[in-house]
Amino acid sequence: MTPDLTLVSTTELVDEISRRVDAFVFIAYQDRSKKSYALITEFKGSALEVIGLSEMLKDRVKKVVTSNDETAEEDES
Repeated sequence: MTPDLTLVSTTELVDEISRRVDAFVFIAYQDRSKKSYALITEFKGSALEVIGLSEMLKDRVKKVVTSNDETAEEDES
C-alpha cells in the first residue's frame, strides 16, 4: 500500500531524499497569487556535484522540449 504523501511536508520529503542519495538538486515554484510566489531550493553535495547535476538537468530538459517541439510540428503536417 502506498503511503499518503499529502500529509508529509515538503521539508520532510526533501530531508528523506537527502538521506537516500549522495548528491541532489531540488527546485520548486509555487504560484500563491497574482502578486506572490514561493521558490524552494535545496541541494546536497559538493559544488562540482551540484553544478554537474544542474547542467545534466538543463541538458535533459532541452532534449525533452526539442523532442516535444518536433512532435508538435509533425502533428501539424
